[in-house]
Amino acid sequence: MSGGDIEGNINELEGQLNFIDQVDRYNRMRQKPALNPTYALERDHQKYLKRTKHLLHGREKTFSRFLYYRLFYGNDKPTFLCEGKTDNVYLKSAISELAASYPNLASPKSATKDYELLVRFLEYSKRTRFLLELFGGADYLKDFIGSFENLSNFYKVTVN
Repeated sequence: MSGGDIEGNINELEGQLNFIDQVDRYNRMRQKPALNPTYALERDHQKYLKRTKHLLHGREKTFSRFLYYRLFYGNDKPTFLCEGKTDNVYLKSAISELAASYPNLASPKSATKDYELLVRFLEYSKRTRFLLELFGGADYLKDFIGSFENLSNFYKVTVN
């Protein structure tokens, strides 16, 4: 490699950041003693149900900001946040069944009866809880909405 710019896209960047996160997380979780004692809290997610931003180290903060950008600021599709984990399944099914009536939510795939969703649903996981402080439920969503403007300010661009 020459060290110059490399062309890519946001999907490739997301894949690389996810891979780095998995490797780093695995290495930190198996290290004895942990690099940072507070990081061990991630193993027992019951200890920190919310308010995890203070536990993130530099790489995780960067990944968290990227995920926020990807999902909510520079997204190519609107992102739906549901209250429960299974709400995604029900809404995806309903959109597929009613796609012809709601062309802004789904478009037909060529030569099939299937539809492509024109929206994204956030899949909740331990990592979304840890990195984004999002895990479904009204309390998580309330806090997310309350901090939305502050989180978005990081990405604001001035126009000349």
